[in-house]
Amino acid sequence: MKNEYTVTWELYRSWFTENMFRGIYLAMMLMWLALGIVLLVLAFLVSSVIYKILCVFMCLFCIYRGLFRNYVLVHTQYRHLAKMYGGENWMRTVELSDNCITLSEGNNSAEFSYSDIADISEKDNKVWLKTKKRTVIRLYKDAFVSGSWEECRALLEEKRAS
Repeated sequence: MKNEYTVTWELYRSWFTENMFRGIYLAMMLMWLALGIVLLVLAFLVSSVIYKILCVFMCLFCIYRGLFRNYVLVHTQYRHLAKMYGGENWMRTVELSDNCITLSEGNNSAEFSYSDIADISEKDNKVWLKTKKRTVIRLYKDAFVSGSWEECRALLEEKRAS
């Protein structure tokens, strides 16, 4: 079975937004924003003009770190990958064979054993294969070139059980 789709900036950004409001990303964002609020309050409480300016600049830095820095990093990462794969958009292929799962992008490929799959989640058209090493393999139900999601799910359950 083969799942093949084009990675675009919109798709790559959606992966980032999907994770931004979970786990450590959410905790760090809230921490930076809380620190920014504390600094803003402190700017109003201190009497020295230099300390007020310093608190405001630090508050702006906290807002940048909490809301915008990850977006900038993801955009930089996407540009780097696009340059490496030779174009703005590139094909990602996930092939499920009898022995392993192979993820291919450009000249790069990675193999995963079926025993590496820790969890399978699905929502609407998306499927996430989460590995024990915390890697996520994304599949899209409508992107199967050969086979279907139902056949793929049956194969995954069979291989994980054995």
